[in-house]
Amino acid sequence: MSKKIRQQFSCSKMMLPEHSAHYATHKISSKIEDLHRRPALDEQYQEQLQQNLSLAMMEQRLIRVKILSTEGFCTYSGIPRRINQATGTIDLDDGGTAVQQIRASEVVSLDFSKADQ
Repeated sequence: MSKKIRQQFSCSKMMLPEHSAHYATHKISSKIEDLHRRPALDEQYQEQLQQNLSLAMMEQRLIRVKILSTEGFCTYSGIPRRINQATGTIDLDDGGTAVQQIRASEVVSLDFSKADQ
């Protein structure tokens, strides 16, 4: 059986150079897409994220939020000040002059910062 599989792909050695180049760029772009693919979050995990966020807001605790945007994964830390239901954003105060607004739909993970514990 494995001999058949190896022989099946032996024809790929005879590709034209322009097809080979296109295949290589397709392979690279698919790897990049895999890195930027949003992980599937089940309902239980989403509920846990919401509970952690509510707890952090009530107790004014420092949290670390990992998001997936078009640039890839980014991590922010700060104290959540407000959840805007209308725009779907979380206002995160990192101690600087401006409050960061993070889209709740981009949040992948949320945990309490090590410095706070």
